[in-house]
Amino acid sequence: LPIDRRKMAVAHFTNGFLQILAIYLCMAITATIPILLQSRGLLHLQYLPPLMLLPIPAALFLYAYYCYLFNEANSTVDGCLFMVSGTFIPFLLVAVLANFDVRRGGKLVYNFFDHIDELQALPFFPIVGSTSLFDHGLNNNRITFYLENEDVVMMVVWSVTGLLAAIGFYLSFGRKRVETIGDISSSWVGYKSIIPICMFAISSMVYRAGDFFVVVLGAIAAIIGYMLYRRSVKIKGVDLAFIGLGILAGFALSFIENLLTVEVLL
Repeated sequence: LPIDRRKMAVAHFTNGFLQILAIYLCMAITATIPILLQSRGLLHLQYLPPLMLLPIPAALFLYAYYCYLFNEANSTVDGCLFMVSGTFIPFLLVAVLANFDVRRGGKLVYNFFDHIDELQALPFFPIVGSTSLFDHGLNNNRITFYLENEDVVMMVVWSVTGLLAAIGFYLSFGRKRVETIGDISSSWVGYKSIIPICMFAISSMVYRAGDFFVVVLGAIAAIIGYMLYRRSVKIKGVDLAFIGLGILAGFALSFIENLLTVEVLL
Protein backbone atom coordinates (compact mmCIF):
# COMPACT_ATOMS: atom_id res chain seq x y z
CA LEU A 1 0.00 0.00 0.00
CA PRO A 2 1.29 3.55 -0.73
CA ILE A 3 2.42 5.53 2.28
CA ASP A 4 0.49 8.72 3.02
CA ARG A 5 3.27 11.30 3.00
CA ARG A 6 1.34 13.77 5.11
CA LYS A 7 0.84 11.17 7.81
CA MET A 8 4.58 10.55 7.55
CA ALA A 9 5.15 14.29 8.01
CA VAL A 10 3.08 14.27 11.20
CA ALA A 11 4.98 11.23 12.46
CA HIS A 12 8.39 12.81 11.74
CA PHE A 13 7.36 16.11 13.29
CA THR A 14 5.91 14.49 16.41
CA ASN A 15 8.91 12.22 16.89
CA GLY A 16 11.37 15.11 16.65
CA PHE A 17 9.42 17.36 18.98
CA LEU A 18 9.00 14.61 21.59
CA GLN A 19 12.78 14.18 21.63
CA ILE A 20 13.22 17.93 22.12
CA LEU A 21 10.54 17.93 24.83
CA ALA A 22 12.20 15.05 26.69
CA ILE A 23 15.56 16.83 26.69
CA TYR A 24 13.96 20.10 27.81
CA LEU A 25 12.04 18.51 30.66
CA CYS A 26 15.17 16.72 31.87
CA MET A 27 17.05 20.03 31.88
CA ALA A 28 14.16 21.86 33.58
CA ILE A 29 13.88 19.25 36.32
CA THR A 30 17.64 19.33 36.82
CA ALA A 31 17.53 23.12 37.07
CA THR A 32 14.98 22.99 39.88
CA ILE A 33 17.34 21.05 42.15
CA PRO A 34 19.42 24.09 43.24
CA ILE A 35 16.17 26.05 43.70
CA LEU A 36 14.80 23.40 46.01
CA LEU A 37 18.02 23.50 47.98
CA GLN A 38 17.59 27.21 48.67
CA SER A 39 15.27 28.15 51.51
CA ARG A 40 14.24 31.38 49.76
CA GLY A 41 13.10 29.50 46.68
CA LEU A 42 10.77 27.32 48.73
CA LEU A 43 8.48 30.32 49.24
CA HIS A 44 7.82 30.59 45.52
CA LEU A 45 7.60 27.03 44.28
CA GLN A 46 4.11 27.72 42.90
CA TYR A 47 5.73 29.71 40.09
CA LEU A 48 7.98 26.88 38.92
CA PRO A 49 5.38 24.89 36.90
CA PRO A 50 4.21 27.84 34.72
CA LEU A 51 7.78 29.01 34.22
CA MET A 52 8.77 25.50 33.14
CA LEU A 53 5.78 25.07 30.80
CA LEU A 54 5.72 28.52 29.16
CA PRO A 55 8.65 27.92 26.76
CA ILE A 56 7.18 24.66 25.40
CA PRO A 57 4.67 26.23 22.95
CA ALA A 58 7.38 28.66 21.82
CA ALA A 59 9.75 25.75 21.27
CA LEU A 60 7.06 24.00 19.21
CA PHE A 61 6.70 27.02 16.93
CA LEU A 62 10.48 27.32 16.61
CA TYR A 63 10.79 23.65 15.73
CA ALA A 64 8.05 24.00 13.09
CA TYR A 65 9.82 27.04 11.62
CA TYR A 66 13.10 25.20 11.10
CA CYS A 67 11.35 22.02 9.92
CA TYR A 68 9.69 24.01 7.15
CA LEU A 69 12.91 25.73 6.09
CA PHE A 70 14.87 22.47 6.00
CA ASN A 71 12.10 20.65 4.14
CA GLU A 72 12.15 23.27 1.38
CA ALA A 73 15.70 22.24 0.46
CA ASN A 74 16.63 19.30 -1.74
CA SER A 75 19.95 18.62 -0.03
CA THR A 76 21.27 18.60 3.52
CA VAL A 77 23.73 21.43 2.81
CA ASP A 78 21.00 23.63 1.35
CA GLY A 79 18.70 22.77 4.27
CA CYS A 80 21.30 23.86 6.81
CA LEU A 81 21.93 27.05 4.83
CA PHE A 82 18.20 27.82 4.71
CA MET A 83 17.95 27.40 8.49
CA VAL A 84 20.94 29.65 9.14
CA SER A 85 19.55 32.25 6.74
CA GLY A 86 16.13 31.97 8.34
CA THR A 87 17.77 32.86 11.64
CA PHE A 88 19.65 35.97 10.54
CA ILE A 89 17.62 37.36 7.61
CA PRO A 90 14.86 38.69 9.95
CA PHE A 91 17.56 40.30 12.11
CA LEU A 92 19.12 41.85 9.00
CA LEU A 93 15.80 43.29 7.80
CA VAL A 94 14.97 44.74 11.22
CA ALA A 95 18.46 46.28 11.43
CA VAL A 96 17.89 48.01 8.08
CA LEU A 97 14.36 49.18 8.85
CA ALA A 98 15.38 50.35 12.33
CA ASN A 99 17.74 52.82 10.67
CA PHE A 100 14.95 54.24 8.53
CA ASP A 101 14.96 57.51 10.47
CA VAL A 102 12.56 60.10 9.13
CA ARG A 103 12.69 63.49 10.83
CA ARG A 104 10.13 66.24 10.73
CA GLY A 105 11.11 69.59 12.13
CA GLY A 106 14.14 68.03 13.73
CA LYS A 107 12.03 65.46 15.59
CA LEU A 108 12.31 61.76 14.85
CA VAL A 109 9.11 60.26 13.49
CA TYR A 110 8.14 57.11 15.39
CA ASN A 111 9.73 54.00 13.93
CA PHE A 112 8.45 50.74 15.41
CA PHE A 113 11.52 48.80 14.27
CA ASP A 114 13.78 51.23 16.11
CA HIS A 115 12.33 49.84 19.36
CA ILE A 116 13.14 46.22 18.50
CA ASP A 117 16.50 44.96 19.67
CA GLU A 118 18.54 42.23 18.02
CA LEU A 119 17.17 39.47 20.24
CA GLN A 120 13.55 40.19 19.34
CA ALA A 121 14.34 39.80 15.64
CA LEU A 122 15.64 36.25 16.07
CA PRO A 123 13.31 33.22 15.75
CA PHE A 124 14.06 31.91 19.22
CA PHE A 125 12.87 35.14 20.87
CA PRO A 126 9.47 33.68 21.96
CA ILE A 127 11.33 31.12 24.07
CA VAL A 128 13.35 33.85 25.78
CA GLY A 129 10.34 36.18 25.95
CA SER A 130 8.11 33.53 27.46
CA THR A 131 10.54 33.05 30.33
CA SER A 132 10.56 36.84 30.84
CA LEU A 133 6.82 37.03 31.43
CA PHE A 134 7.65 37.07 35.10
CA ASP A 135 10.27 39.41 36.45
CA HIS A 136 12.64 37.34 38.54
CA GLY A 137 12.95 40.17 41.01
CA LEU A 138 10.52 39.87 43.89
CA ASN A 139 7.91 42.55 44.48
CA ASN A 140 5.94 42.21 47.70
CA ASN A 141 6.89 38.53 47.80
CA ARG A 142 5.36 37.94 44.37
CA ILE A 143 6.88 37.51 40.93
CA THR A 144 5.66 40.46 38.90
CA PHE A 145 4.34 40.42 35.35
CA TYR A 146 6.86 41.94 32.95
CA LEU A 147 6.57 42.33 29.18
CA GLU A 148 7.22 45.31 26.91
CA ASN A 149 4.80 46.24 24.10
CA GLU A 150 7.37 45.38 21.45
CA ASP A 151 7.95 42.03 23.14
CA VAL A 152 4.27 41.20 22.85
CA VAL A 153 4.15 42.14 19.17
CA MET A 154 7.25 40.16 18.24
CA MET A 155 6.15 37.12 20.26
CA VAL A 156 2.84 37.17 18.37
CA VAL A 157 4.65 37.64 15.04
CA TRP A 158 6.98 34.70 15.66
CA SER A 159 4.20 32.52 17.04
CA VAL A 160 2.04 33.14 13.96
CA THR A 161 5.10 32.52 11.77
CA GLY A 162 5.69 29.21 13.53
CA LEU A 163 2.06 28.20 13.10
CA LEU A 164 2.15 29.03 9.38
CA ALA A 165 5.45 27.17 9.09
CA ALA A 166 3.87 24.06 10.63
CA ILE A 167 1.07 24.21 8.06
CA GLY A 168 3.61 24.82 5.30
CA PHE A 169 5.71 21.87 6.43
CA TYR A 170 2.66 19.59 6.46
CA LEU A 171 1.61 20.65 2.95
CA SER A 172 5.07 20.78 1.37
CA PHE A 173 6.13 17.42 2.83
CA GLY A 174 3.13 15.84 1.16
CA ARG A 175 4.14 17.29 -2.22
CA LYS A 176 7.82 16.41 -1.96
CA ARG A 177 9.02 13.62 -4.23
CA VAL A 178 11.97 11.30 -3.77
CA GLU A 179 13.26 12.02 -7.26
CA THR A 180 13.87 15.68 -6.36
CA ILE A 181 16.43 14.78 -3.67
CA GLY A 182 19.81 16.09 -4.79
CA ASP A 183 18.36 18.57 -7.28
CA ILE A 184 18.86 22.31 -6.96
CA SER A 185 16.74 23.85 -4.20
CA SER A 186 14.50 26.22 -6.13
CA SER A 187 12.15 27.16 -3.26
CA TRP A 188 11.38 30.83 -2.75
CA VAL A 189 12.46 30.58 0.89
CA GLY A 190 15.95 29.66 -0.34
CA TYR A 191 18.49 31.25 -2.63
CA LYS A 192 15.83 33.05 -4.67
CA SER A 193 14.99 35.29 -1.72
CA ILE A 194 18.13 35.07 0.44
CA ILE A 195 20.46 36.66 -2.13
CA PRO A 196 18.20 39.60 -3.14
CA ILE A 197 17.38 40.36 0.51
CA CYS A 198 21.09 40.42 1.39
CA MET A 199 21.76 42.75 -1.55
CA PHE A 200 18.87 44.97 -0.40
CA ALA A 201 20.33 45.22 3.10
CA ILE A 202 23.88 45.83 1.87
CA SER A 203 22.91 48.51 -0.63
CA SER A 204 20.66 50.28 1.86
CA MET A 205 23.38 50.49 4.52
CA VAL A 206 26.07 51.36 1.99
CA TYR A 207 23.96 54.18 0.53
CA ARG A 208 23.99 55.85 3.93
CA ALA A 209 27.75 55.34 4.33
CA GLY A 210 28.58 56.29 0.72
CA ASP A 211 31.02 53.41 0.22
CA PHE A 212 29.57 51.98 -3.01
CA PHE A 213 32.54 49.69 -3.59
CA VAL A 214 30.99 47.39 -0.97
CA VAL A 215 27.97 47.00 -3.25
CA VAL A 216 30.28 45.77 -6.01
CA LEU A 217 31.79 43.21 -3.65
CA GLY A 218 28.30 42.21 -2.56
CA ALA A 219 27.19 41.78 -6.18
CA ILE A 220 30.20 39.55 -6.86
CA ALA A 221 29.34 37.47 -3.80
CA ALA A 222 25.73 37.29 -4.99
CA ILE A 223 26.83 36.03 -8.42
CA ILE A 224 28.94 33.35 -6.72
CA GLY A 225 25.90 32.49 -4.59
CA TYR A 226 23.77 32.00 -7.71
CA MET A 227 26.51 29.84 -9.22
CA LEU A 228 26.36 27.62 -6.16
CA TYR A 229 22.58 27.57 -6.42
CA ARG A 230 22.62 26.70 -10.13
CA ARG A 231 25.64 24.43 -9.65
CA SER A 232 27.09 25.95 -12.78
CA VAL A 233 29.28 28.88 -13.76
CA LYS A 234 26.46 29.99 -16.02
CA ILE A 235 23.70 31.94 -14.33
CA LYS A 236 20.44 33.10 -15.84
CA GLY A 237 19.41 36.63 -16.68
CA VAL A 238 16.66 36.43 -14.07
CA ASP A 239 19.35 35.91 -11.41
CA LEU A 240 21.10 39.12 -12.43
CA ALA A 241 17.73 40.86 -12.48
CA PHE A 242 17.04 39.82 -8.87
CA ILE A 243 20.48 41.06 -7.82
CA GLY A 244 19.75 44.37 -9.51
CA LEU A 245 16.30 44.63 -7.93
CA GLY A 246 17.79 44.02 -4.49
CA ILE A 247 20.34 46.79 -5.02
CA LEU A 248 17.76 49.23 -6.42
CA ALA A 249 15.32 48.51 -3.58
CA GLY A 250 18.03 49.26 -1.00
CA PHE A 251 19.01 52.49 -2.74
CA ALA A 252 15.34 53.47 -3.08
CA LEU A 253 14.70 52.95 0.65
CA SER A 254 17.60 55.20 1.65
CA PHE A 255 16.68 57.77 -1.02
CA ILE A 256 13.09 57.92 0.27
CA GLU A 257 14.43 58.32 3.80
CA ASN A 258 16.52 61.31 2.73
CA LEU A 259 13.60 62.73 0.75
CA LEU A 260 11.19 62.55 3.69
CA THR A 261 13.66 63.89 6.22
CA VAL A 262 13.22 67.58 6.96
CA GLU A 263 15.78 69.05 9.32
CA VAL A 264 15.52 72.43 11.01
CA LEU A 265 18.44 74.67 10.05
CA LEU A 266 19.83 76.42 13.08
